[in-house]
Amino acid sequence: KTEKRVKSPSNRGPSVNSIFFWNIVWTCLKNNCGWRIEKGNRAQDYYFFPPGVTRGAGFKPRVEFFDSAMQILTHLGSSPKWREHPNVKKALNEYNSCKSH
Repeated sequence: KTEKRVKSPSNRGPSVNSIFFWNIVWTCLKNNCGWRIEKGNRAQDYYFFPPGVTRGAGFKPRVEFFDSAMQILTHLGSSPKWREHPNVKKALNEYNSCKSH
């Protein structure tokens, strides 16, 4: 017997992991590491930029700037520059600890 996955209604608000991301990881990146967010052309589009990166100017989306929390988390974990940054390391540890409880 297979289990059916039920989609959660969109009006339930953000997921707990999303709240952890915004309150822990994004706050660290913005306040301590110089990251910024820009609104895209569509109402739901946002782009997240590390310091020195701009949209266009030869920078690649989803490689050097990002459009989702998951992409940012993947980048932070795979980039030695960010993975070893003391503030980022602390934020990721706190984020992962909160997710595991």
